[in-house]
Amino acid sequence: MFATMSPSLRARVLGALPGEGFSSEDKITAIFYMFEPMRFGAESYRHFIKPENGPTFLKSVLAGRALAE
Repeated sequence: MFATMSPSLRARVLGALPGEGFSSEDKITAIFYMFEPMRFGAESYRHFIKPENGPTFLKSVLAGRALAE
């Protein structure tokens, strides 16, 4: 959702939802998603755009190497 927004709209929305992205995998939880879905989305977007995450992290999740419970 955030990736498809125009840059100006995304900046406004992210400005209304302060944060810096997830600091570690254990912060990415279903409970957070269920209780604060918009904030979860903003933090997920911020997490994904960090150079050390992005597509590499997503591939790890899909392969079962990250976020395994």
